[in-house]
Amino acid sequence: MYTTYDTSIQSPHSFISQEVFGKAKKMGPDDLVLTLTGENNVDIGRAVINRTGETIAFGGDLLAVTDTQMDREYLLVALHSPALGKQRTQAATGNIIVHLGAEKVGRFLIPIPPFAEQERVFGKVAAALSLLQTYSPEE
Repeated sequence: MYTTYDTSIQSPHSFISQEVFGKAKKMGPDDLVLTLTGENNVDIGRAVINRTGETIAFGGDLLAVTDTQMDREYLLVALHSPALGKQRTQAATGNIIVHLGAEKVGRFLIPIPPFAEQERVFGKVAAALSLLQTYSPEE
């Protein structure tokens, strides 16, 4: 998932029948989904935001974060932070296929400032990332 979508799903890359959609797990617009299984303990617990504007189905070993009062962008940054990365690594089990259970994700310690501060933090992160993307070593 994270190799296809990076940090957001703008447009799904695969589709299913209405019958399968009706039975599948779903995530709404702006919900997050995290990987619970991967080839190493660095890739598990990575998250993307549903930016399609629609409810989409998902399968596999994924966990949706669908009902939170947190700013989704802030939560995404927090989940990808080194502090959460360390928690993901410590919580992971397995060697060849690495797994992270939903109950372990629920025990992650995530700093949750007031909503306005969450938005401000994400704004600073987005500005820094924008600078990095426009940086050219030849300049």
